[in-house]
Amino acid sequence: MLLLSRPISTVALIVLGIVVILSQFIKDKPKIIWSRWGVGISLIILFFFVYTLGYFRFIDHPEAWPRFEKKSPLFFIPILWVLSRLRWQDIQTRIYIWLCLSILLAGIIMIAGSTIAFVQTGDWNQFFYHSFTNHIQISAIYYSLFIVTALALPINVADLPISDSTHRIIRSALFGLLLISASKIFIFISIGILLHRWLSARQKIELRWKRMVLLALAGVLTIPVLIRTSSLLDTNLEVITQDQYKYDTRLNGLTLRLIQVRLGLEVLSLENAWVTGVGPAMNKTKLDDRYKAHNMYTGNPELGDKGMLAYNYHNQWVETSVAVGLPGLSVLLLIFGSLIFSVNFRRAEASIVIVFAIFMFTESFLERQQGVVLFAFLTSILFKPDSIE
Repeated sequence: MLLLSRPISTVALIVLGIVVILSQFIKDKPKIIWSRWGVGISLIILFFFVYTLGYFRFIDHPEAWPRFEKKSPLFFIPILWVLSRLRWQDIQTRIYIWLCLSILLAGIIMIAGSTIAFVQTGDWNQFFYHSFTNHIQISAIYYSLFIVTALALPINVADLPISDSTHRIIRSALFGLLLISASKIFIFISIGILLHRWLSARQKIELRWKRMVLLALAGVLTIPVLIRTSSLLDTNLEVITQDQYKYDTRLNGLTLRLIQVRLGLEVLSLENAWVTGVGPAMNKTKLDDRYKAHNMYTGNPELGDKGMLAYNYHNQWVETSVAVGLPGLSVLLLIFGSLIFSVNFRRAEASIVIVFAIFMFTESFLERQQGVVLFAFLTSILFKPDSIE
């Protein structure tokens, strides 16, 4: 799946889609199972078409087609599952296996690249965080999110076509890759997930002991959060409303993201684009214009430094609003609402949905193709059909 998140994905998915669709007509009557999947898959495809209309508004823009390609898995992947002859449990199991294998394959490639780099430089940092994941040109945050998603997915081991011992080895390898590629907060979250799973599977352990262990774990997990929060206490929130900025204006992750939210609202207001948005091909251009209008640092061309011009909104909710307007944002909100109802508020699945929703407040998740591919596969797992054959 990580390989499908590269630029060749559109060609691969289109060819695969054509083969699947033709096979439906060649074998016998096509088996369109929209009624089984309810509104969930329809909303994802509707979200894709909302963006498609935005692209065609600026079809001659050089960014229109590349950005359209990034969003194409939102259409092709759900269509493949809708036309599939597989049972929903089989689809769920196969997606899980593909996700795990793609993460491991990417990990092997990154380990090889880091080993070569270490031999050349002698720097152990080649095996950690961004230096480790840069070998396949993926952000460490996104790679960590792939791993955490695989570890958190509620899969029935009995349905897997592999032995329990093989499954344990795979999950141990995933956790090992997480330790060397993730930030501390991702590692703490994963430890919590694994410990909760382990305790849930141990029927002989009394409930009170389970609660005590989980409470202690929650206390430990709050430590990095408190440390991070304490560093934000000195934040000067007045900087968010400044009209003009200087090269040395102090910004942290919080103030930068709040300023970007403000600039997004400015774009919608100045362009009067609350309903239609400014178009997916133009939203970055409009943001760059606001950076310049407020005298934010725009880099040094001689050094190849783009400054703030290299940054998007770092917020998928704002990104969608600016690109395709409030109707597009409404569809995205409906997708998440439908996901929560589709999983019947079960803790494990609902927590994944909530984590992704929160993550979208800090990153423009669907502006990277690896984010789009993961989102398309994840929703295919979580949108359970109304009736299972």
